[in-house]
Amino acid sequence: MNCAVIDLGSNSMRLSVYDCANGEIKRIFTQKEIVDLAGYVMDGVLDATGIEKACRVRNEFKAAATAFLDLSQIRLFATASLRNIANRTEAVRIITEETALVPDVLDGDEEATLEFIGVSHFDKCERGIMIDIGGASTEFVLFRNFAPVEIISLPIGCLNL
Repeated sequence: MNCAVIDLGSNSMRLSVYDCANGEIKRIFTQKEIVDLAGYVMDGVLDATGIEKACRVRNEFKAAATAFLDLSQIRLFATASLRNIANRTEAVRIITEETALVPDVLDGDEEATLEFIGVSHFDKCERGIMIDIGGASTEFVLFRNFAPVEIISLPIGCLNL
């Protein structure tokens, strides 16, 4: 079975399509586009141009993903790009109407946890710290014995610093 994930970040959007057969996860397709949504945020509000850009890229990704699977197998996640804006409800509504995909807006701990799961699936390191510097947030995961011990998400990234 194939599945796809679209990650809507403040700096970039990424589509990853995976073959999830027999308990194994293999990436079969990926596409990335720099969107710089953080550049469309003024006074905490993502403007209409930024929302339209997110919709356009999402629709492009949706079209690419449907070459591998049907729409029900696509999950859409938004991180600080929607988490940190004052007009989140409006942006989610418009994006849902324009793309037929409902964004799951992750809080900082959820984002860090999912990042850790993804990284640890491919890199079997017993202990250490994982750091993800995104466009509008930075996540830290301290881990021991292959499991998170402490998670920190800061609303500071390479675009909004």
